[in-house]
Amino acid sequence: MSNVKKASPAVEVILNGKTRTLKLTLGAFAKLEEVTGKNALSDEAWADPTATTIVALVWAALNDETATMEEVGSWIWLSEVSTIAQLIKEAMEQAMPEAGKNGIKNEESPRAKPIG
Repeated sequence: MSNVKKASPAVEVILNGKTRTLKLTLGAFAKLEEVTGKNALSDEAWADPTATTIVALVWAALNDETATMEEVGSWIWLSEVSTIAQLIKEAMEQAMPEAGKNGIKNEESPRAKPIG
């Protein structure tokens, strides 16, 4: 159903009339934490997201040095929020490691391999 890849979770959305790619990198989550002050890797940030949280994540995931957070916010219509949130949720679920027998196991990634 989803066209999100485990090793590089990204989704395409149309914002301001252009197809743009949201890349859910650790850097994007770090930018989100800077703006919101919330731990982006905890349930706290996602239990009851604010408009600022959603706009900040979209802005950070665009990784576009020319767009400000305010500009990105003006590209998102209220009618689009649930669709964008669903796409981000699917990408985040794909990015997270799956639970194994003895806890967490990571999918093999071409970018990250175990040492030893």
